[in-house]
Amino acid sequence: MREVFGGAQLSILGLIGVGASTYMVYWSLQYTTAINNLLLQSAMRILMLALPALFFDDAIAMHSIRMGSALRIGNRRIVTKGDPSDFTWG
Repeated sequence: MREVFGGAQLSILGLIGVGASTYMVYWSLQYTTAINNLLLQSAMRILMLALPALFFDDAIAMHSIRMGSALRIGNRRIVTKGDPSDFTWG
């Protein structure tokens, strides 16, 4: 990635990404509950793990895969309130 972008450009992209992410989190709090916002934030972390692999063919480290799995399990526990039989689609 550094071959394509210089250090300053990469820093600007990082600031824009963090700024946009933070803005979306606070903006969404006006329209949804705090627990939904928490689920949105943890889902964004999973996307941050997956997108570099999709776009830049970066390898995903095993600890990142474990972290993503833990986030998915945590999201599912919150959505189902701890009862896995309560998980339905639709």
